[in-house]
Amino acid sequence: MADKSDKVGYGRPPVHSRFKPGQSGNPPGRPKGTLNFTTDLKRTLQAPVTLNDGRKTRRVTTQEAALLRLAEKALKGDPKSSREAGVLVGHAQRQQSGVTIKNYGCRRSGHSRSISGVDPE
Repeated sequence: MADKSDKVGYGRPPVHSRFKPGQSGNPPGRPKGTLNFTTDLKRTLQAPVTLNDGRKTRRVTTQEAALLRLAEKALKGDPKSSREAGVLVGHAQRQQSGVTIKNYGCRRSGHSRSISGVDPE
């Protein structure tokens, strides 16, 4: 008769296929040199691209090219680009003044937000 430790089900694999004590589920671990998302993002945004500015060409970072494109679309009247540019300007101003806003919950439902760096009035 099977005792309680031999029970098989959700979260209880058969005894023969369970990890032995001290055995890792991933013995080789993460391969060396594997980059995380933040590192990939920074590298991508710092990659140089060539812009055609009238008759001149100039090399800028991908981040600067994206911001120039956003500003160009906002100036042409694109409402989404205008809103996003406003959000980025507000974020940059708050970052310079040392104020951080962390959203907790849904923005539309108006759930609480935590603001640091501001004295309550």
